[in-house]
Amino acid sequence: MLISHAKRFIFIHNPKAAGTTFRTAINPLHDDRVVYWGFVENPFFQMRMDTAHLRSWEMPIVAPDIFSLMDDYRTLAFVRDPLERFLSACAEFFRSARPQSRFQHWPARGKRMLIQRLIRSGVIQSGVLANYRYVHFSPQVWFTHLGQRRIVRQIVHIRPGNDDLAEGFAYLGLPYVKVPPVNVTRNVDWSAVASQEIKDFVRIFYAQDYAMLAKLEPRQARLGQG
Repeated sequence: MLISHAKRFIFIHNPKAAGTTFRTAINPLHDDRVVYWGFVENPFFQMRMDTAHLRSWEMPIVAPDIFSLMDDYRTLAFVRDPLERFLSACAEFFRSARPQSRFQHWPARGKRMLIQRLIRSGVIQSGVLANYRYVHFSPQVWFTHLGQRRIVRQIVHIRPGNDDLAEGFAYLGLPYVKVPPVNVTRNVDWSAVASQEIKDFVRIFYAQDYAMLAKLEPRQARLGQG
């Protein structure tokens, strides 16, 4: 999460959807006394939390002053195809939480095996709510909606090959800045990794994300309505 009180906007950082790249470009505009980045122990939730990626129900507890401004400030979040995002989250998880797996060195078949094993273990389903290491697997609606209520006005769907970040700059009233991608998983043929088992898991686990994307109107997204 990144806040500019001077520019009156809040950027909600949905993980694995170009958020770090965009934050890098607008970081000088952050002027809140709290820098929402890194991990902290939260006494209310009694768990360690990833403050960069606060989900909608966490914000009123961790950042109540910022949450109270959501209706008054421009609010922006990027979203991504659920399957692409899940596979990217898997690469991030194995890199940071299980480096001994050497995930990045495996061919597509090995990556597929590791991801399927992770799915079958059930740790994603159980850990996503209770362990900060799994926050990247959170459904995207947990960042854009609070229950049935949409709390982020501008939701930009990031697509491969498009410079969709330009929509984010335009909505915030900022000059466009060409930013090189940050924290990107490179040289991976994800189409060769995504087995039917993986696709089926994503279709079910991220059903609400698919429904949200289906409802997003391109014109509405560009104009920041709704």
